[in-house]
This record gives sequence, structure tokens and C-alpha cells, in this order.
Amino acid sequence: MAHERDESLFNSAVNSVLNDQNHIKSLKPQQLTALEAFLSKEDVFALLPTGFGKSLIYQLAPLVAKKMLYKNPVVVVVSPLLALMEQQVTEASKVGVTAMQIGVNTDEEIFSGKAELLFGSPEAWLLNEKWRRTPIMALTASADVQSRARVIKQLHLEKAVTLIESPNRSNIRLGLTHIRGPHLDCMDWIVQEVKEMGITMSPVLIYCRTIKEVGRVFCYLKAELDEDCWVGRDPIKTLPQNKTRVLSSLSGEGNCKVVVATTALGMGLNFPNISHVVMYGVPEDIEAIVQEIGRAGRNGEQSHAVIYCIKQYTKVDQVVKELLNSKRHGCFRKALYSHFDEQATAVMPGHQCCTYCHSLSSLSQKKEMTGILSLAAL
Repeated sequence: MAHERDESLFNSAVNSVLNDQNHIKSLKPQQLTALEAFLSKEDVFALLPTGFGKSLIYQLAPLVAKKMLYKNPVVVVVSPLLALMEQQVTEASKVGVTAMQIGVNTDEEIFSGKAELLFGSPEAWLLNEKWRRTPIMALTASADVQSRARVIKQLHLEKAVTLIESPNRSNIRLGLTHIRGPHLDCMDWIVQEVKEMGITMSPVLIYCRTIKEVGRVFCYLKAELDEDCWVGRDPIKTLPQNKTRVLSSLSGEGNCKVVVATTALGMGLNFPNISHVVMYGVPEDIEAIVQEIGRAGRNGEQSHAVIYCIKQYTKVDQVVKELLNSKRHGCFRKALYSHFDEQATAVMPGHQCCTYCHSLSSLSQKKEMTGILSLAAL
């Protein structure tokens, strides 16, 4: 009876909070499960794809807790990136939550009791034993099987409520192309897209391994586009006004349509309308590949992610080397996501799956057409 009463109180609190929100109509089952377990003082480990709405879980936690008559609820958020914390403080205010940040807000503000979300670095929270008395919710988008086990062990989450959602999103076509030499003509399709579509085109996000490569790609696109240029550098490294312009554009509120960046851009940030993600150079590990792919197509529209392999991929781990070699022998999608999902599947039809499946689909169509022509000849 007590469990039913608690569950009824939770559901009532969630409905009340959602009724106060203008842009949130409902929560996904995984979000509800994580939120309920967390507010029941259970640890939670949730592997949910990029764009799934992980941030919303902890943003709504203090609001739901208040409706459940918790006294002065505060949710501590551990984040490794300054840019992520800054944006999440802003996003929290949109749902009516007061958020503060260690190192930005004063101690007086933080201890005033007004903070409902409190952001800080890993060093500030997890390494301090006193915080381990509270339930922990670990949210990630790209932990493979081995990484999951390591996180669970290090954070003592063996008894945590565990939620796993495959990062394999069928609306993203995966491409893998080997590039000979340092030439950048592989970017010419982007140049053509900007010239033809202008500000009506969907945003394209280009990831490079180093700042040097970011500059090289940026200068190439700028030179090729000339007066048609809407290209922005990595906002993490630009002046504040440029940073704001680029981030606003990627969120759908500006005219910057092509952004060249390092992988730091996008971690924890929500860019819903990215149609193409281009990885110029292979990311160093399999989790980084999945992270960058996952920044495409968050609005559910058909999207594309392509990896351009440059020279020999020496600065990647062994798992990535094996993955890149598997492209010649089978479905790239299945090979990639099998590290995260034991039942990873391809996408049909094949031309919407990956480069390998597309080639098989094209070959099959050619054979079928040859057969039709042969019958016609008879």
C-alpha cells in the first residue's frame, strides 16, 4: 500500500509540474523511471542516446520533489565542461528552476537556500565522501559495455536502477570514406549546398581532431564560398559575441549554417536541427564516434553522419582500427553499435543504413536491372 501511495504521489507531482510547463507535454518512460527512482533515494545509471532528454530528468527533479513535499530540495549536477554548465544554468531557468554554479555564484548565494540545481566539477563533488550519502544519478549517451562496468564499480552503483537505450538511431545514415592525402575537396558538396540553398539549408557540423585542422577546414570553406560564406569557427575558442551567434544558429535561431569545431562543441548541448555531421579525421575512440554521430538528426528527420579517414589512422585505439577495417566485410552500423547493444541491427532499405549496405543495395539493383534487360532481349 505504501508503494502504491508513493507512486500515486509521484505521478500526481509529475502531472502538476508538466501542467506548469509550456513546451513539455509529457516525459518518456525512461525519463519517468529514472526520475521516480532518484526521488525514491535510489541510485540510477541511465545510458540514453544523445538528444533523448537526459538533462530534463535532473532539471525537473527539484520541481517534482517540491510537489511531493520535500523540504528545500537541491540537486547537485556534476559536469566536466564549463560551457555545458553555463548553458544548463540558462536552460534550467526556462523550466522555472533556480540553478547556480560553483565558481560563478558566491558562497553567500549558494548557501542562501535558493539554489535548486547546483553545478560543479567532478573534483568538487564525487571525490568528497560526504556527498556519497545522497543518491547518485549517472547519465551518459555513449558508454560501451566495458565503460559501463567501470563507472558502476567506481561510483558504487551496483544496486542502481539501470536504464539502457541503444544509441543506434535509424534516422541517421552512416558513411565511411577513405581520403588520400590532405586534400579538402571532400568538403566541396558543403560548398555547393551553401551556394545553392543559402540560409534555407539545414545546419552542417564539421568535427576535426585538432585546432589546427579546424583552422585549415575553416579557411578552405571560407575561400571557396567567398561572398556566400556563413562559416563559423569553434564557438568554444571564439569571442563571446561569435560564440553566442554560432550557438544560437545551431539551436535554430540564426543564419550560421556550417560550423567547424573540435568535439568539445555539442557535449550536453541541444542542437535539434543538424542534418549532417562530418568527422574530418577519425575520432580517437569508439565512444567519441558515437557521441559525434548522435549530434545529427535529433529532430527525428532523416540525417547523415560521415567519417572521412585521413592517411593512416594511427592516433586511434585498437577497437577503432578493427571497426574501420570491418567496413570492408560487413555492415558498418552493426559493427559500431555492437559495442553498445548486443542486438545491434542494420537499417532497411540498405541505402539508408551505411556505406557498405548502400553498396550491396546498389549491386543488387544492378543485377536486377541486368536480369530485366536479359529477359527483354529474349
